[in-house]
Amino acid sequence: TGNTSGGNYSSKMRILNNGNVGIGTTAPANKLSVSGQADMTSLSVGTSTAQTAGNGYFTGTVTAGAFAGGTYAGTINASNVSSGTFGSNTGGGTYSFSGNVGIGTTSPTSGKLQIDSGSANIPAIYLTSSGAGWGSGIQFVNTATGGRNYGIYSDSANPGILHFADATAGQDRMVITSTGNVGIGTTGPGAKLQVNGDVYFSNSGTNDSTFRVGGVNNRRNYYAWYDPTVNSGGYTGLGMDTYTSGWLLNLFAVGDGTNTSPAIDFVTGNTSGGNYSSKMRILNNGNVGIGT
Repeated sequence: TGNTSGGNYSSKMRILNNGNVGIGTTAPANKLSVSGQADMTSLSVGTSTAQTAGNGYFTGTVTAGAFAGGTYAGTINASNVSSGTFGSNTGGGTYSFSGNVGIGTTSPTSGKLQIDSGSANIPAIYLTSSGAGWGSGIQFVNTATGGRNYGIYSDSANPGILHFADATAGQDRMVITSTGNVGIGTTGPGAKLQVNGDVYFSNSGTNDSTFRVGGVNNRRNYYAWYDPTVNSGGYTGLGMDTYTSGWLLNLFAVGDGTNTSPAIDFVTGNTSGGNYSSKMRILNNGNVGIGT
């Protein structure tokens, strides 16, 4: 169409003998090739199902590079998003996938999101934030009745501290400082482990439960332990020993098997020399025995 006198006489649409239709082009390579801008209130690709205004429906493979340099508003339902970058423009976006999502893997079968970094030196997840609070953190939320929200984050308001928090209560349950100190019940631990509250040690089996403080080699060890057989002759108490020589000094609460006549034992000796025995015993009636 056009005006021959005005010089605007040209092809506006061409249909080739193979059925390809070109608009703005005389060499359409596909069933429909458009050279120029096309305005549509809705779009269906791979299906004849009509879409409501503002929506697009795609089946098959959608290459994100098709939207490079522009913007898209609406809904993309794609069974396979093959490549490209989403959310690189200022608008960002929300993307919904009905199945599992794999990053670094084409077979995400272990969960709704499976990430494989493919390298020992590259973290699977790398979180950054320059702000205070949860910006560089992750939360675990149980939405069931009575469920809670827990999380882990590094806070710029307290540089160097890693928080293990109960977000539901708005409280830290444990922190680790940049020097390696661990705090439970406190956010400012002054030692390798600082606990503000009670500590309970137990063993569900038949073995002793022992809490030991000390070093190795020639250093002394201080410890406390509980023997589950205490009511039938077992021991519960405090002690000190030297690591290499085997010398001991222990204070025991001793059961008698009936729980009617327990005693307190003062035990010393050398375990390696076979001289490990009670040196003094105080019975529950107040009698004290030395050498007996």
